[in-house]
Order: sequence, then C-alpha cells, then structure tokens
Amino acid sequence: EDGEEIKVIGIVGAALINKKGFYLMSENNILACQITADSLAASDVNTGDEIVLTGTKNHATKDSTTIVGNLNLKDCVINGVVSTGNELPSAQVTDKTVADIYSFSALDDYSTKLFSASVYLMKTSSNYPQVYFYDSLEAKEAGESSISVYLSSINSVAFLEPYYDKQVTITFALVNWNNKTNWRVCPFSVSDGTNSAFNEFHSIQ
Repeated sequence: EDGEEIKVIGIVGAALINKKGFYLMSENNILACQITADSLAASDVNTGDEIVLTGTKNHATKDSTTIVGNLNLKDCVINGVVSTGNELPSAQVTDKTVADIYSFSALDDYSTKLFSASVYLMKTSSNYPQVYFYDSLEAKEAGESSISVYLSSINSVAFLEPYYDKQVTITFALVNWNNKTNWRVCPFSVSDGTNSAFNEFHSIQ
C-alpha cells in the first residue's frame, strides 16, 4: 500500500532527469526511485549496478478523480551494491505511436512500463527550450498531437543533443509527477539507426 516501507532489488537504469534518483529495472517492469541526498552523497551508484534499496511506496500527487499519479519509491536509502557493470535487463517494451500515448488516460497507471516509438524529435528555440515528440515531421507541420519530455533544464537531456530534428527511435517511460491530465516522457534511449545514446545515471559526477 502507499505509505508502506519496502525493500527492493534491481538494476539501475535511466536517470529520473528532474528528480534525484533513477529507475530500477527488471525483466518485467521499471520503478522510479527518488533517493535522499544523503544516501546519494554516500554512494557510488551507476547505470548497470545491481543494488538493494529501501523506500516508501508512493503515487506522486495522486488524485482519485483526475489522475492516478506517478508510482514511485520516495525517500529511498541505498542499502548496498550487489554487483556492477551488468547489462540492462531486456525489460518488456511496448511499441506505440505518439497519437496512442497522447490518448492515454491519466486515470490509468502506465508509470512502470517501458515504451518505444518512432518519433520526430525536436527542441524549441526559446530561452527555456523544451523537447517534444511528434509521429513525424509531417505530423508536426500538420499540427498533430505531440508529447513533451518532463524537464526544467535542457542540460538534463544533453544526451539527446545529436538527435534533434531527426526521425529516431526512442525508448521511454511515461511520467506524471505534478497533477497533469496528460502523460509526459522520461527518455531512456535514442537511436537514429546508426548511433545511439542512453540516459545514464551516475551518483558521482
């Protein structure tokens, strides 16, 4: 139940981007883990490490009438590192279009699943750039649906920089940390068919 303290084991995957922490990955699911600053400062944890941690089960800003919220473990403490340098689990990935994702209800919980889509990736040119996915350049030019990456600083997704204004394949989690009626995105990986990049986590930068 929400509010219950639990202990889990898994492999560190992608960084949360706008939160202190990362996704734990298994063969079936992903789980967002918000780590306390003290635990991060005391730990050398990186993508590919198998770890044990303790945290409180939570749904961020859950409102039973409008949203389900983002399932996560909060106030996590890293108990120990089991092994390092592991390959990331081949978690189940569901292929969707941007239009599919845009239509997802905020009352259904999608936050523990990985998705993949072929998208046109773009960054706005404002003083505070944002990143959007469209199904294609033609879809963008036609004003069709888009979904946005959840970020406050463009620097948090620097690994995407070589892939803007291209049709790419993105693997991502859906996030809803702050009571929105539409899901947004935390990207895990990107590929243009030749090159690829991953949203790596390192507790020591």
